[in-house]
Amino acid sequence: MKIDDILSRFPTREEVSKLVGLRQPQSGLQDEVLTMFGAFGAGLLLGAGLALLLAPKPGQDLRRELAEKLNHASETIRNSRHEESAETAATA
Repeated sequence: MKIDDILSRFPTREEVSKLVGLRQPQSGLQDEVLTMFGAFGAGLLLGAGLALLLAPKPGQDLRRELAEKLNHASETIRNSRHEESAETAATA
């Protein structure tokens, strides 16, 4: 039994869409856009998975380091806002 024989027994995308009640796209552009979004999403998930697998540190260490960097960045922003408001109050 060949793969083509097995695949020919499965319903086509159009047949499944018709059975489910979905409307077929009128132009190939919609189909291409959906395919591109699907490929982008799959690539995004694959990239994130590979990044986690190949990360040089354990996940807990990465999360801790990321949290520290985010806290540092938010403190820097808060401090610059306080300094700006103090300068504005001093010049007023």
